[in-house]
Amino acid sequence: MRVFTIDLETTVNGGPNGDSPEAHWPNNRVLLWGHKILGKAPCMEKTLKLLKESIEEALHFGHTVVIVGHNLKFDLKYCLRDIPSLPWENFDYYCTMHQDYVISGHEHKFSSLEESCGRWHVPFKKGLDLGALLRSGVKMEDIPDSDLIPYLADDLIGTEALHTAMRNSGKVMDYSNHSLPLADMELTGLLLDRTRTKDRAARLVVEETKYTSRLYALAETVLIHADGTTVLPAAIKLNAPRTISYLLTGQPTAGLTVPKKGKDIIFKVGHGPFLSLNDIRVLFGKAKANHLGYPVPAKKLTEVYNRAATEYAGVVLELRKVSKLLNTYMLPFLAATQTVTTVHPKYHMCSTNTGRLSSANPNGQNMPPDARDCFQAEYEYFHEIDFKQLEIVALAMVSQDPQLIKDLQNGEDVHYNSGRSVMGWRQPSDMTDATRRTVKSVNFGLIFGGTANGLSYSTGIARSTVSALIKSFYKRYPGVEKWQEDFYKEVVNAMRPAGVVNGEQLYDSKVMLHLSKRYFYFREHESPPWLRRKMGRAFSFKPTETKNYPVQGFAGGDIVMGALVELYKRLKSRNLRCKFRCTVHDSIGIDTDLTAGQLAGHMTVVCQQIRTRYNIPFNLEFDIKSGPYWK
Repeated sequence: MRVFTIDLETTVNGGPNGDSPEAHWPNNRVLLWGHKILGKAPCMEKTLKLLKESIEEALHFGHTVVIVGHNLKFDLKYCLRDIPSLPWENFDYYCTMHQDYVISGHEHKFSSLEESCGRWHVPFKKGLDLGALLRSGVKMEDIPDSDLIPYLADDLIGTEALHTAMRNSGKVMDYSNHSLPLADMELTGLLLDRTRTKDRAARLVVEETKYTSRLYALAETVLIHADGTTVLPAAIKLNAPRTISYLLTGQPTAGLTVPKKGKDIIFKVGHGPFLSLNDIRVLFGKAKANHLGYPVPAKKLTEVYNRAATEYAGVVLELRKVSKLLNTYMLPFLAATQTVTTVHPKYHMCSTNTGRLSSANPNGQNMPPDARDCFQAEYEYFHEIDFKQLEIVALAMVSQDPQLIKDLQNGEDVHYNSGRSVMGWRQPSDMTDATRRTVKSVNFGLIFGGTANGLSYSTGIARSTVSALIKSFYKRYPGVEKWQEDFYKEVVNAMRPAGVVNGEQLYDSKVMLHLSKRYFYFREHESPPWLRRKMGRAFSFKPTETKNYPVQGFAGGDIVMGALVELYKRLKSRNLRCKFRCTVHDSIGIDTDLTAGQLAGHMTVVCQQIRTRYNIPFNLEFDIKSGPYWK
């Protein structure tokens, strides 16, 4: 085995604002490459000659190549871009930032090299504050080599020492191999159809104008300035939560005020809020209004519209949907592709409490269908491989409930089996899409720690039905309830002091899920009043977290990322024409000329590898959606 610690310094000239260091911007370049072979002095170079030759030499002598770095994914993007001839898919990867995150149970997120070294008692101190220099207006290319070379050498030495300390600790968890396919995804990006996107943006502008005008017309019928003058469109923020609450409920009671002019806006004589007092009581219950009135998220507005048929709430919902699609997706997509043809979501490996990925700039994991289908295949097909009922799979494995495992082995519908006694189903054909959705929403809610009251509120399903469905699920799968209770006890038994708040001791806890040997970190939160009375303490661990984190972590952090790594190795090592474009929660997006059937053949082998790794006693099922655009 030959271990290469790598780091590099780049220009920061990319993006529409010229402030991005990312490798997908063609005007960014590497100023200094650095690598260190274990036990040897650091090597710095302007070109890639020595690094490339050193890796090729290791391969020639049959060494397993291990690439180590802190925030390794960033460096790998330049490696893939500038040294494409090396078989990167054949190497192993170890990101010390990611390992610090995983070993800490996901407590330490986005740790700098200095922070990680401090926690692991590795001597390290940066001799140059690059961040301060860049903020002062200094360009990376203007920093002299006499400063940059020792700075890079210190980073290499510190990263190698940190890697060694982690390996020697016995706590090492080799979860960083997905650094490579994620780096490739970020570098490759999503290919935008600019013509389609421009057309859609133009239509959305028209719709936004239409809904804005309608909102003003509705507001203008009931509102007036306190001095008797007409309320003009510029006087009120039509989509502001305070305005929406006031028009629906009359809260806040102080009314509205024109910004910077102090002219109060009130209801016209003979007019009032769009909702009746009875509707307000039913819809907002015990919620209390503050200086912004009542909270009016989309879910609440949907309730308002469904109960009271209030046109105003419906128009607000449509305007929000149109504005988000236009201003969060279409316009930023077009801005980002003024000089390139692709949009490049970032995938954060060290950001969530569960071990799953998150995404940003743009959020590639929460795009609505009308945004996704602006991205097209470069080859013949854009395939999205989507694991089926992955949370149920993960729940079966973490709980080891024998009936749930048996149902999955037999290919039975878990939602039908758990819900049939409550819903009166005698055979699967008795289910309608709506009734199955009801059971499914409750089942997923209880998997993630929801209560009957909470799930009734969030789903709109009667509390009695929710309660009956929860009891029915636990009756068929008692091992799930037992695991949830036992894991919570394990968290409590492992708690340790974590400071004092308002004179009371606060605790945190870190527990390993033995199935994957992944740690999970929990911290106490302020308890609701009923639990304070019961426990005699102001703080407690949240069951929603202790039930949720292990299931999501095993599903997304272990199964999906493991499958991504194996599929990437398999396709790339065969030199097949493919580009890995994205990953969304339980799915992987690939651009290729392979047919869905051919890709399914490769994926079946990958699923068997994951089954063997975690001793999963049933098939991992998946669907593949295909077309010229991302569906």
